[in-house]
Amino acid sequence: MRIKMRIIFCFLLMSSFINIVLAESSKKDKYAQVVLLTGEGTSEKNKLKLHDWIDRKAILSTGPASYLKIYIPSEFVTILLGPYTKVIFGGYSSGMSNYVSTHTVENGMCRVVASNKRGGRVPFLSIEGVSATVGLAVGDIIFTTTKAFNESELIVMSKDATFNAKVGSEEDRVGVVVKQGEWLGIGGRFGEKIRDKMKLSIQLYSHYNYFGELASSNPSSLNLK
Repeated sequence: MRIKMRIIFCFLLMSSFINIVLAESSKKDKYAQVVLLTGEGTSEKNKLKLHDWIDRKAILSTGPASYLKIYIPSEFVTILLGPYTKVIFGGYSSGMSNYVSTHTVENGMCRVVASNKRGGRVPFLSIEGVSATVGLAVGDIIFTTTKAFNESELIVMSKDATFNAKVGSEEDRVGVVVKQGEWLGIGGRFGEKIRDKMKLSIQLYSHYNYFGELASSNPSSLNLK
């Protein structure tokens, strides 16, 4: 009888342990969730559906006339992928005062919104493109990278972001702060040296703001001309 009870106890103990391991594994895989999907979106060539969870090392792609919006709850970050866009989730790296979450836009256009609810130890964001890297803590940006022309473009919809060139000489690779309502590009048609930022008109700002309709800013309050 005692032996039988011990066997049952060991079985229950092992079952509990397995369930805990599986639960923790499941939590680790639940890095981002699909909150909007129009057309076709894939993760590692697997077709995504609304409310699907995506793991930390996923490679996301969209097809023609497709939009994929994901939310990263641990970082209070929303990313919207436009048509023919490919985004690769990267890893974390630690700094002196914060840690960095890196994502790579291999090709296409995406909008990244880092909520002002971000508090405590949430990562600084680094968005990598073919010819530039963008860094932001809190804000709303549209980042476009064209692999065929080695171009990267940044539009800041709210707050500000740092634009760092990956082409040209070392002297030219100085971070530039791009503020709300400004555009900056480098590589390909834009040359390999960071030039003057362009201030968007209200019409242009409104045009880009339709991409995802994620920003809460009112164009008429931005002092645009």
